[in-house]
Amino acid sequence: MKSPNKLKIGVNGRFLTKPFTGIGRYTINLFANLARQNEDFEVFMVTPEAPPDAVLRALGPSVRVIVRPENRLWKAINSGLAKSMWELGVLGRAWRELGVDLVHSPYPSLFGAGDIPVVMTVHDTFPWTMPEYRDRSRLSRLYNDRTLTAARKANRLLSVSQWSRDEILAMGGFDAGRIDVVHNACEFSGPRDDEAVLRRFGLEKGKYLFYMGGYDRRKNVQRLVNVFEQYVAPVCGHRLVLGGARVLGNNLFAEAMVAGADGRIVKTGFLDNADLQVLYSHAEAFISLTTAEGFNLPLLEAISTHCPPIVSDLKVHREVAGESAFYLDLDKRDSELGEKIVSLLKDRKAYNSLRDKAECFATSSKGKRFSWATSAKQTARIYYQLLS
Repeated sequence: MKSPNKLKIGVNGRFLTKPFTGIGRYTINLFANLARQNEDFEVFMVTPEAPPDAVLRALGPSVRVIVRPENRLWKAINSGLAKSMWELGVLGRAWRELGVDLVHSPYPSLFGAGDIPVVMTVHDTFPWTMPEYRDRSRLSRLYNDRTLTAARKANRLLSVSQWSRDEILAMGGFDAGRIDVVHNACEFSGPRDDEAVLRRFGLEKGKYLFYMGGYDRRKNVQRLVNVFEQYVAPVCGHRLVLGGARVLGNNLFAEAMVAGADGRIVKTGFLDNADLQVLYSHAEAFISLTTAEGFNLPLLEAISTHCPPIVSDLKVHREVAGESAFYLDLDKRDSELGEKIVSLLKDRKAYNSLRDKAECFATSSKGKRFSWATSAKQTARIYYQLLS
């Protein structure tokens, strides 16, 4: 039975089990804020596995998490097939049993929602346009084709940046009136022990460059390692900290560690919010040579902690950071990129100016756009429009 005057929102909570990915953090922060702000919402998050206790605490008591496992047989045959069947079958049954009024998938997925209105968040178009994602296997290509069809059929799409929205529309088959920009956000809070974190990784304040993010090919981490090892470290003496859960199944990290055998490169593995805040806060700079992004949440995290960003010159980076970042042209040679980085680090006037811009960002009109509370309000407004 539906509670009087309450709207039931069903959320695909698959990424609750991957809380330190971009989509995982998006899922936790957006829906925690959405539930806290709207007492007339009942938020149900269905997930294939029980999420960590820390995730449940972050979501708060207003979000009900329900575990509905994947089918063991499908999982034994193929994990991708099990995922598809879970999205179509298990979630579809859950929505009907719960009697939800609206379904929201925080990533492009399949949905068996029937005639229930569907909202889908599309972070980028890469699974549909980049061969490294689209063509991993025949099953992967089929899944991505079907999620593209599902996205076109969704009642509303949320895009995390204007750039990403433009890329979605450029694919064709989408109605511009059904795509809304609702930004990612960054809000660090809670206790932290700066000295303990730095000791754990053997780091000194201001003596390292920090990369945080994924290790897909487009992230360009191998080139970052090469530029750092050959042209930055020998001159500046900094270390390079590679943050993130895993460093590829290929030889990227093995090669990086051979190059950095003297300890110049540090691998962190998973980092919680407190660790992240400390590592951003005491880095000389955040650095990323990524070739494509739908938003790049670590860039926003860096600026929010007053860490000067050195990043590739992408339209979406300029949309997010404006003048608060130092941009690198990836068409330049590695040696030229290295010279640019070294020049900034050695020119203290230019470097301090960049740091000042990062410190002013949070209180600027541009910085205030990136708030989970604001994003939750925008999302709730879209729900009401669909359900009115």
